[in-house]
Amino acid sequence: MLNKLQSLLKKAGKAAPPPNKGPAPAPPVQPCHRPVQVRLFIKPYCPWCRQAMDWLEDHSIPHTVLDVISDRQAYEEMFRLSGQTLAPVIDVDGQVLADFGARELAEFWRKLERGQARSSR
Repeated sequence: MLNKLQSLLKKAGKAAPPPNKGPAPAPPVQPCHRPVQVRLFIKPYCPWCRQAMDWLEDHSIPHTVLDVISDRQAYEEMFRLSGQTLAPVIDVDGQVLADFGARELAEFWRKLERGQARSSR
């Protein structure tokens, strides 16, 4: 049947459609958790902090960046939330993840979406 269709289309001067190879791949899933407030505590020139900022920007997640080196109050708040001085620290509507890279942030976000996130210190 496909050969007959191709023959008819060829006579009509039209190209045959490519064979169906199944459904097109799904586009990348964007995080659906949309928090009220996201605060990212960073230290300038910290590669993990840069990864965290890039991840949030890549996923179009609005956030506030707080530089704990130049802002003493931000440093004290980061320490109060996380119990440590390592960066980055992210506070998503009261759920805190401290001292992480992009992989840990992605997993934390998946847990937020499932309602299973727990603050880590």
